[in-house]
Amino acid sequence: MASATGIELCPDSCLLAGIRPLYGGAAEISAVRRLEGPSWPSQHQLVAQALRTARHDAQLSRRAFVVAWEFNERSAARLGPPDVLTSIEAAGFQIVSVLAPTEALQRLASAKPSSSREAAGAWLALNKCGAAIAIVRGPDLLYSRTFPWVYREDLKPGRAQALQRYSLVAHLAPEITHGIDVVRAEHGIPIQSIVTCGDLPDLRSLTMPLIEELDLEVETLDSTDGLQLARNASIPGFAESAPAIRLATAATLTSIQETTRDSLMPVFVRAAAVIGLFALAWVGYAYWSRSDGASRSEGATQESLPHPIATQGRREPNRATPAEPPAPDDRSQQSGRASSDKGTVAAPSSQPQPPPVPPLREPLPRIDTVLIDQDRRLALVEGGVVQVGDAIGSRVVVSIEHDSVVLREPSGRTVRVRVRSGTKS
Repeated sequence: MASATGIELCPDSCLLAGIRPLYGGAAEISAVRRLEGPSWPSQHQLVAQALRTARHDAQLSRRAFVVAWEFNERSAARLGPPDVLTSIEAAGFQIVSVLAPTEALQRLASAKPSSSREAAGAWLALNKCGAAIAIVRGPDLLYSRTFPWVYREDLKPGRAQALQRYSLVAHLAPEITHGIDVVRAEHGIPIQSIVTCGDLPDLRSLTMPLIEELDLEVETLDSTDGLQLARNASIPGFAESAPAIRLATAATLTSIQETTRDSLMPVFVRAAAVIGLFALAWVGYAYWSRSDGASRSEGATQESLPHPIATQGRREPNRATPAEPPAPDDRSQQSGRASSDKGTVAAPSSQPQPPPVPPLREPLPRIDTVLIDQDRRLALVEGGVVQVGDAIGSRVVVSIEHDSVVLREPSGRTVRVRVRSGTKS
């Protein structure tokens, strides 16, 4: 299968991973790049340049699947997700889908078999920028929550780091408890376990404090199960980066499967339609052949029977004497009538067709990017943000999809405008 680039965006960092799906739900990782600190500037042109350099150096695929963290509190010195998405496209990537962290956690949970169909699991993404909680049962997302926190990397090992670790647990445990209470109250479903991943350093050190606070089994995805290093690839600290690339990997794998399924569905539909037309034509031909053969055999039987000849009461004519051919005038009249009748039957009846609805002459807008998360579907159109129901000139937005926006004209005609193209499909 073709490779792709998984991207995880935080307000102050960006992780890129070269991912190729393998059979059985595993993934082959060809490269991992992390941009943060001085490597992650706050200006659009510099961000695009940093991403373009990382794409060339790591030989990453242009096709990108993005997981975007977004908080209500946004610093003026940082670029928001819509701005960074524009920078990603300016760096040469083609964004296929954008997911929220909780949606990526839901897909990560769905890919792992559960030991109980009745119980749910709490899946946590713990990053330096914040935490995401998704309580999932099977394919259903029952509860989601994303919030920021402060993590300092400049603390000395020892008491200061231990204090910070317990402060994070003190922030996280009440949020998980609230989610568990909501799921029990609304769905009557117990929580079986907790699974953690993310780029937080020494993620496993949070396991025991969480067990003590919540009295639940806690599993950390800090192994390389399901992740395979690509041949001839050199990734320093590949095992240590395994929990940090879980979200981007899950979002990429499941989105590729959905894209492949959506692209194959029209092929199957067209093939079924062609097969149906052939079958219908064959049934019609068989029926016509059967009815035509029956009419021919009936006509031959009638011609083979002897016809009585009137004698007018005088003498019996010689039956062996052939009948005289009709006069030339009679033949011409008969052929004329037959040809005129045949022409009358063959003439098709034509019905007037209604004129097509002319398209709106107003030029199509340029769609810069789309942002889709659990609660919102937004599109960046020529510098402005629109949602479903907003008007763009004389057209109205009726749908926002991962790679296009559907508009309805005053005549009722709909057009689909692809992202960054400004052309309809």
